[in-house]
Amino acid sequence: MRNIKLIEVPSEIGAGTRGASLGVEAIKVAAMDFMSNFFIHFPSERIPNENKLLYEPIESPYAKRVKGVYSMYEKVSKAVSETLKNNFFPVVISGDHSIAGATIAGIKMAKPKSKLGVIWIDAHADLHTPYTTPSGNLHGMPLAITLGEDNKDCAVHKLDDETKSYWEKLKNIGKISPKVLPEDVVLISARDYEKEERAWLAEQFAEYNPEFYFITTFDFEETIEQFVQDRNIDIVINVPRNHSFYDSVFKHSSTKRLAFHSSIPVLAAHE
Repeated sequence: MRNIKLIEVPSEIGAGTRGASLGVEAIKVAAMDFMSNFFIHFPSERIPNENKLLYEPIESPYAKRVKGVYSMYEKVSKAVSETLKNNFFPVVISGDHSIAGATIAGIKMAKPKSKLGVIWIDAHADLHTPYTTPSGNLHGMPLAITLGEDNKDCAVHKLDDETKSYWEKLKNIGKISPKVLPEDVVLISARDYEKEERAWLAEQFAEYNPEFYFITTFDFEETIEQFVQDRNIDIVINVPRNHSFYDSVFKHSSTKRLAFHSSIPVLAAHE
């Protein structure tokens, strides 16, 4: 097994609800219950948090606790960068997922000449900025920070000078911005976008003239069939997931159900 170093970040100042900082200890307890020595076997570093800011007035409504988040980005990115330079593989465990931007920044700081790619597995795109945010919570912005994106074309807020300054500092952690290019980002399981995020995504894919639809339903086959009829679609392309033995025994294949139910050709492009 590789030389792993654990970086524990019990922060929650980027989140909208309380309790995220408890995630690190919860994972440790779960590991103990499963008789795992993971957290004993590998060296770890615990990053001091800024959670005291939860008890102080919010200074910027469009980038809540941005000073504390910037402080966390400095500490976490430095820890990740130094871990890599010392030939360890960093595993960052945090409850507050605004820290994802700091993790990516640390990798870029350690490997400034390397081209980075990001696989973003989240129900949300996290592409908001202080100019577009509906909540002001910075956990909705880490991917935009990584991409060095403002999305001013969709701006709904006017920022004060201090908020602008800290936003620029966040994007330029390590004196590198952007850390990753849009074409090197893959979104997986993203199902919830605000219109500002959707507009930015559409701009990135403008030359392909894409259309995005988000449908919540309990009847998979009927919904696809209705969508095919409404949009006059000629072929459905499905990307089946690779299933475990357990899944193959106890779960039904959506691809088979779609193939038997569909009135048009179905192309299954396996992973």
